[in-house]
This record gives sequence, C-alpha cells and structure tokens, in this order.
Amino acid sequence: MALTPISRKPISFVAPVAAAAGGFAGLFVGAAQGSTFLGILIGAALLAVMAFVFTQVLDQEKPLRWATIGTFAVAGFFLGGLPGAVVGGLFGWFFGWFIYWL
Repeated sequence: MALTPISRKPISFVAPVAAAAGGFAGLFVGAAQGSTFLGILIGAALLAVMAFVFTQVLDQEKPLRWATIGTFAVAGFFLGGLPGAVVGGLFGWFFGWFIYWL
C-alpha cells in the first residue's frame, strides 16, 4: 500500500530530477569533506540509483522511506558525528519523501 498517491512518472523524468537534488545535497556534504566535485557526483549517482530501484524494482514505500532515513543518519554519523547524523537523517527523510513525490 502506497502512502503517497503515485501517478507514475517515467523514470526518464524521476531519475534525473532526483539526481539533480542529490547533486545539490552532495555539494554541501562534499564541501564539508573537502571534495565538492566528488560530493556532487556521488550524491547525484546515489539518488538516481535510489529513484530507479525504489520506483521500478521495489514497491514498498514505507519500509524504504524508513530505511533511507536510517541509512542516511548512520552515514551522517560516520562523516560528521552527532550533527552529521541529524543532518543525514533529515536528508534521508526528505529524499525518501521526494523520490515518491516525483
């Protein structure tokens, strides 16, 4: 059961838009780690893959959204301690919602 009503958009729209949002977030994370360009590339690639897998392969919105929050929070913790975990959790919450919203 989908929490967000989905009018399926083509993956050719969803993946690039999600990649652009991921690249924007990666800009900040990469700059904080000393490699802005690498942050943009990793953020864009990660969100494009997530958008494809979440919308085309798996069809379980609620568990995937929670997994995204948890995974991003853990990654944030390893990259920036407790403040990184909070920011990572917020990024995970936003991107978990954003992919399904598109």
